[in-house]
Amino acid sequence: MRSKAPIGLFIALFLGWIPVTGELRAQSRASDPQLRSGLALLAAGDYQQAHQTLQNLIDQSPPPATLTAALIANGKSLSKLQQHAAALKQYERALQQTPPESDSGMLQVIAADAAYRSGQTDQAMQWSSQVLAQSSDARQRLLATRIQIASQLSGGDAKAAWETLRSADAAFASKLTDLANQIGAAALTRPQPGIAEQTYQWLADHADSAALQRQAQLGIAWAAALGAQPPADAAARLRAFSERYPEDPDALRALRAEATCWRQAGNVDKVHEVLLTILQATAGRDDAASAAMAIAAAEELSAPNDRPAPPALTAARQRIVLDGTLGPNEPVACELGVQLLAAAMLDAAQGDNENYWQACVTQSLHHPHNGTIVAAALQRLSAAGQDAAAERLAATVLRQIESEAPPESVADNAPADNAPADNFPAACDAVCRWAAESGRWTMLALSAEHVATDQAIARLSPTSVRLLAEALMQTKRATAAQRWFDAAADAGATDFATLIRRAELAVALDDLETATAKWQTAADAVQQPEGSDGTLIEVLRAELAIRQARLEQARSILQRVVRLERTESQVRCRAQWLVGETFLLQHRFNEAVEAYRLVESFDTPAGNWTAVALVQAGKAFEQMGRPRDAAICYGGLLQRFADTEHALVARDRLAVIRNGNQRR
Repeated sequence: MRSKAPIGLFIALFLGWIPVTGELRAQSRASDPQLRSGLALLAAGDYQQAHQTLQNLIDQSPPPATLTAALIANGKSLSKLQQHAAALKQYERALQQTPPESDSGMLQVIAADAAYRSGQTDQAMQWSSQVLAQSSDARQRLLATRIQIASQLSGGDAKAAWETLRSADAAFASKLTDLANQIGAAALTRPQPGIAEQTYQWLADHADSAALQRQAQLGIAWAAALGAQPPADAAARLRAFSERYPEDPDALRALRAEATCWRQAGNVDKVHEVLLTILQATAGRDDAASAAMAIAAAEELSAPNDRPAPPALTAARQRIVLDGTLGPNEPVACELGVQLLAAAMLDAAQGDNENYWQACVTQSLHHPHNGTIVAAALQRLSAAGQDAAAERLAATVLRQIESEAPPESVADNAPADNAPADNFPAACDAVCRWAAESGRWTMLALSAEHVATDQAIARLSPTSVRLLAEALMQTKRATAAQRWFDAAADAGATDFATLIRRAELAVALDDLETATAKWQTAADAVQQPEGSDGTLIEVLRAELAIRQARLEQARSILQRVVRLERTESQVRCRAQWLVGETFLLQHRFNEAVEAYRLVESFDTPAGNWTAVALVQAGKAFEQMGRPRDAAICYGGLLQRFADTEHALVARDRLAVIRNGNQRR
């Protein structure tokens, strides 16, 4: 136990070897050869033999006249053998043999020390308390005070230890400072900040060295930070310490604690001010602790906010990223924070700094949380109008779809002895989500179109697979999209989102037998048949029936889907549009037109399904020989949906109608 060392030191310094009155010395000169032999062995350091010799003497019957001296000497032998509990029994028995009028204070001190060393702190406090109550000897009182405090600390009672310290004789103050430091540390750990503050203030008042004074000031500051003072006052004390001892290893930690106090006080400006101070204080240091502190400060300051980044912060981010290590052979990539790297990437893009940009990309793609970093960086770059840089970052990630390692431009800068695990899927997810949300389907489609899907899918998450395949569908590359969905299913994908898209493509592109099998696989993956997934499966079942020319059956399925309250809006629109298609295939054009007109009532706000329904309604009117009504449908589409792909069909049909009118 660390706290026992000072007690033992003082016992050794003050006691030498057990001077208890003059009795032991007198009895040692007595004619008892066995006692003389035991004392000689003790003095020679043969503690085991001394113990055996003295124990034989003590066990004599009747007891020898030198029993008290033998007990004390045997206790010392046992203490030297680290058998403190047995030594305590010898001392206590000796105390029983000591006449009441004798000065037994030092023997009580020795008994208290043995009790403390054997873990019997209650007994140690009992003996030390007797000394403090009865003895006027300064040396005895000092030792008893130290044992009392050490025992109270050992029992976890920092408050009692503080009470003993502050009530101790004033003359002992300089010899109790080490214990004051221990009391303060124990109170901080509990935590008992009030006790810690009082103890460290006592230490500051009695410190006889610069080192102790520094420890006292640090303790006062930490106690304030833990609750002994309001947050603002605690922050002031922490700042006072860091300014008084700027080169101290604890100065940076005090600044970090100051930031925490200002955060508790709700003063964000002060928090940022202190964090910038940390960045400035660490600028010239290269030790690991300072670098870690700078990284933590830069990470917090880099969190998204409306404040322009001060030059000290942008300079610190660049220094941290370009340094690349926390210390010798310690890669920094796993230590840098998400927001720091994302903000650094924006700094590099805005400053057109190629080396800095490459370092940012390297650190980000080798980071265990690269997906979060890439997502944050893309968001920041897009928000700042750095679209070219955002697309460059996305392209860097997408180029890895077919590769098992980062591209050369990144890998060349990576730490050779610290190759990253394959955490590419998370980064790819981030890019795919960003591209999908921002409508950059072509970027994804070009990355996926000619990829060896079996190899790529082994490294991608279901999210990336779906979005890459969806990009192929959105850009009219249905065959390539089907290849991705089929490969995903072959690789074991069981999620409904993948299987339903695969089934949709199969219904459109595969033979009936294959399409039916893929539809059944998707149907088996439905978790809740009564939910939206179930209605999608029913719509595909109807489309399979249409392919088989079972139009009445298909229409019955679709109308049931339309009527269901749980059917989602887009699924209802699709089902209603397909109802119109069944009528159109049967040449029941009036009914087809009515079915198409209902689509718009479900399509709120009016969008793609309304546009495609207008196209089909126009075609139905044309089949009925009503070109004017058809032209109204096409014209309405062009007015409302001029930027859609369906507008091209409407323009072509209007041109045909006009040409027909002119010929007539």
